Amino acid sequence: MLNLYNDTSWQANVVENWQQDKQKCLTLVVKQSFEYDDQGKVFAMQDAPEIVVADDMLDEPTTSSLVAANETMPFKQGFEWYGNLTAYPPKGQQVKVIEVNVALQQGDAIASSKTLRVTGQRVWKSSLLGTKASQPSSLLPTALNYEHTYGGVDAHKPDKLYEHNPAGVGYRVKHTKGAPLPLVEYPAQTLSHPKSRIPPASYGPVPQFWQPRLSRVPQIDQQALMASQYPYKSALDPQMYNYAPQDQQLDIAFDDSVQLLLKGVSPNKDYLDVTRISLPFLPPRVAIGVDEHAEQIQLALVCDTLVLDTDANAFHLLWRKSIDINSVSPLHYVLVTASAIAKSSQAATAGGS
Repeated sequence: MLNLYNDTSWQANVVENWQQDKQKCLTLVVKQSFEYDDQGKVFAMQDAPEIVVADDMLDEPTTSSLVAANETMPFKQGFEWYGNLTAYPPKGQQVKVIEVNVALQQGDAIASSKTLRVTGQRVWKSSLLGTKASQPSSLLPTALNYEHTYGGVDAHKPDKLYEHNPAGVGYRVKHTKGAPLPLVEYPAQTLSHPKSRIPPASYGPVPQFWQPRLSRVPQIDQQALMASQYPYKSALDPQMYNYAPQDQQLDIAFDDSVQLLLKGVSPNKDYLDVTRISLPFLPPRVAIGVDEHAEQIQLALVCDTLVLDTDANAFHLLWRKSIDINSVSPLHYVLVTASAIAKSSQAATAGGS
């Protein structure tokens, strides 16, 4: 294992992993944490949370969503964003339905825009025209997690579950009268009948044992696993470690022109109010060396993940680089420092958070 020296206020960690080509590697992850105010001004977070090294579930692992996703994966495909967000009714209004939106803009182009429809509580009821949804109650602050969107487990046959979201509500309802409907849906894909199926609608990370992620996990090679060798029978899928829903995975390279746009996910905001946040672009400087006399090897990290926590007015950027474990020895060290631009930015913002 490399000796890690972190000369920044960011979090950094090195873990052992396996690369796509079945080679063992060391993965360096740097986590930059920031806060923002109601106007979208960004501040460096003073007490940054540690890098998440294992998935953390909300409740029972098989039927609950992720509170936090492992951040030490060896690679990801493209750039992704996810988070645990909450929808809020507009300031000073009682409403029954709203639409919230999270978008990423790169330069003048919208790289990603995802809108969710959020309603107050509804249940199925009987009518002359058959079963239909009741009118929603007044909207309360609603967590945009998988527990509040379509999915679930058959109450009479626990082995029957919605593989894309066993934590949800509305799946295989037997006794429809009074049964709850999802609170969060895609605007164009709402539940119209108890027997209908719609995709889960959330901004949250997807556990590895839910679909479609489960289908990307190769078959385990038990003999190799016991021998501490490459533990799978085939190569790793390029998306195996992407946690975000498919419509939050982007084919972009993160740069200094990316902005985050938030609507409906902050309290005490007007309905059409959009918080615009310019995401800091502060590539860490990373070098590997043996001693102070040997030449250092510079490493270029890639920022591949944005983690949102709008309830705390915070976000985190993950930078990553995997290194062939055979190319280094226990004598090597890795040094993480901030560039001159990053140091200047941190100094300018440190007093505001």
